[in-house]
Amino acid sequence: MIDAATTKPAALDAIQVHSFSRFFRDQFQLEFCVRQLAKNGVRLVSITQELGDDPMSNMIRQIMALFDEYQSRENAKHTLRAMKENARQGFWNGALPPIGPLMTRGAVNAGLRVLSNVCTASNSAALMMGGTAISTTSASGFR
Repeated sequence: MIDAATTKPAALDAIQVHSFSRFFRDQFQLEFCVRQLAKNGVRLVSITQELGDDPMSNMIRQIMALFDEYQSRENAKHTLRAMKENARQGFWNGALPPIGPLMTRGAVNAGLRVLSNVCTASNSAALMMGGTAISTTSASGFR
């Protein structure tokens, strides 16, 4: 879409976004893109953050972009901290588990959600071997 807006002649008059923070998380990249679009006569319009075209509106957009960048970095910091704490307590944070450990459900964290524990079983090696044998057997029964 940005490529279409920056080619001459521009295929668009404006790009509409929900908010500037959803368009770019980095203030420098947002300003670079806004200026690139403005050179080609394309406006960036936010649905939830109404701004004009005067210098004061440009300053407000830049300040909001700085706060959005700060908030994004803070969210990342707190998310990483929470994921590390979940892992330290033996909970699984998501994605596919590694081969070998078994997943158990039912441990409750502060009564808000159900988390998965990673546990090892004495027969996990046999389960892994059985899974390998099944996966190498074709539909016709040949290995």
